[in-house]
Amino acid sequence: MTETIGAPQAVLLRPRDPLVARDARPFTPDPGARAFSLPFPLPRTVAGTLRTHLGNTIQPPVDWDNPDDRARVSRTSILGPLLAARRSREPDPGWTAFVPAPSDVVPLKADGDRPPDFMGLRPWEPPGWPSAAGCTWPGEASGLRPLNVTSEGKPDNEAPAFW
Repeated sequence: MTETIGAPQAVLLRPRDPLVARDARPFTPDPGARAFSLPFPLPRTVAGTLRTHLGNTIQPPVDWDNPDDRARVSRTSILGPLLAARRSREPDPGWTAFVPAPSDVVPLKADGDRPPDFMGLRPWEPPGWPSAAGCTWPGEASGLRPLNVTSEGKPDNEAPAFW
């Protein structure tokens, strides 16, 4: 049986104060201890925050000591987060969503007459290699292959982290 707590909707999180999402390294009161902030909150961090808020605001509120209540809230699907920005401060200019830059695409610098371009990284399978060739790592990683560079362009190290 599927239970719907509310209609699907987008939630815009706009922090009033600085938002700090840190990694899981221990943070102690020892001299020199540092908290390391993440560049963007992890999806599970946002999902846990929204589910906790939902559980505390629905009527009747969730009893967090009751496993059935916790399971009911944990079934709530949460997708994201996505970075959103407005291009101007006009009345309701609309939002633009940005996604993290993919790790298997290399943005290339513009060079002379050549405009900026992108190079997709794909596993290299030279002709004549046996199908069992790959790396020597154990388990599922044993099928890894080197990535093929298909362009002579230089990577753009100043490309944005979100597209």
